[in-house]
Amino acid sequence: MSLHQFWRQFKRNHVAEISLYLILAFILAAILAPSLSPYDPFAMGDETLLPPQSGHPMGTDDLGRDTLSRVIYGARVPLSVGFLAAATSLLLGAITGSVAGYFGGRTDDILMRATEYVLVIPRFFPRPADCGDARRRHRKNRSGNRSIRVAGGCESSSSAISDLSGARIRARGPRPRPESRKNHI
Repeated sequence: MSLHQFWRQFKRNHVAEISLYLILAFILAAILAPSLSPYDPFAMGDETLLPPQSGHPMGTDDLGRDTLSRVIYGARVPLSVGFLAAATSLLLGAITGSVAGYFGGRTDDILMRATEYVLVIPRFFPRPADCGDARRRHRKNRSGNRSIRVAGGCESSSSAISDLSGARIRARGPRPRPESRKNHI
């Protein structure tokens, strides 16, 4: 498939085309941050916690810094980290593939198994987001507190912590005696 055919087929998918333009706009905004940002992102001012207005389209923070300028400058770090991670992955993959292809045989098998182990690590450890199929059953116990039982899916500690995020957890100590309450009033 030639580049022209690919671009024609790509333009048929409007969501992909809009996404491409948005990504390019973010990249350009990060590159042109010094000329696009209306204020110095690190300069503190007297106008703190302003709501969005004509002078500050996204308002100001608690130190009087312009939020739009900070967002524009803040896009530079994640984009550079993402590009660096992609370049590192490309370099390591090219070196591993070249060595495996050049030597072949046992070296190829060892390098490919090592690559497969690296690729399986993110899937081996379950994340709470992957536990959507777990059935959470909420019930009230005798004291009226909500308790949660997870049936099926991930029973890892991370999912147990995420399951408790909606429940109220109260530490109960010994109840004060009635005469001690009078002393604290």
